[in-house]
Amino acid sequence: FSTIYEDPAHDESRFAAIAARRAGAKIHRVRPDPRRLLETMRSIVWHHDGPAPLRGRLAQWFVMQEAGRHVKVVVDGQGSDELLAGYAGDAVFYLADRIRSGRSGPRWFAELCKEASDLTRIEGSRPWFLITALRRYRSDPRRHGDRPFTSQLNNVLWNGLRTYGLPELLHSEDALSMAFSVESRPPFLDHRLVEF
Repeated sequence: FSTIYEDPAHDESRFAAIAARRAGAKIHRVRPDPRRLLETMRSIVWHHDGPAPLRGRLAQWFVMQEAGRHVKVVVDGQGSDELLAGYAGDAVFYLADRIRSGRSGPRWFAELCKEASDLTRIEGSRPWFLITALRRYRSDPRRHGDRPFTSQLNNVLWNGLRTYGLPELLHSEDALSMAFSVESRPPFLDHRLVEF
């Protein structure tokens, strides 16, 4: 079950198609319906038991609605971005760790520049995403939480999993899936997969 969008910058259906093909599964493409926006938002707030502070709730509502028509249990990807540094801004923390590694010299600098360039391409050919991420770097709340690791990236991922983002995402996931009597299971939070 995957949301599709007209805007290629927000559409991830090509990745969903790869996953479905690999699993030999049928893909259910879901388009959020804007016609009853206010009524849908009221339902989301009611099931969420309060205003939903993060984006994506509208799309998630329609995905769970479609899932509820076909299945009773879904395997969800919540936790994968937090575990595997899947947010665009995480690249800045990775690069900060590389800079703090103590290495230097022209070869190391060339490698660092190539990695930054590769990260820009991965992020969808938006060359300015690293500059935008750098601007947010100082104010990122995950940066100011617990610091059990020497790596900035690991600290950011740790705080994303425990404090910022994921707890609210899981609360919302539960509320919106239960609105359609669907049980949502996040395998990326299973300690065996995390350890693997």
